Amino acid sequence: MSNADELITLPKSYWEYVDWLETRGDINFSGWVIHCEQNPHLDTPLSELLMYWLWLDECGRWMNCLPTQTTTIPSGFSFWKVEYGDQVWTAGCGRL
Repeated sequence: MSNADELITLPKSYWEYVDWLETRGDINFSGWVIHCEQNPHLDTPLSELLMYWLWLDECGRWMNCLPTQTTTIPSGFSFWKVEYGDQVWTAGCGRL
């Protein structure tokens, strides 16, 4: 977008997740890259921001019982119980 070359470095497992999401038609990764470029967060490098969004996507899949690439819960993700009235809700997320 900015006409500047920037190398996106992600661990292999993240690239595999990107490939899985794109194969399913769930994301357009180049669109995610452009969105992150247009909406930077403080001084967070583009690669780290993309890793965060991919991690958050995977956590959201676990929380909402959607298809996941693996049977392993994402690192840093945790479930907890929340009581409201006479109902108990399962929620979760965490920090990368």
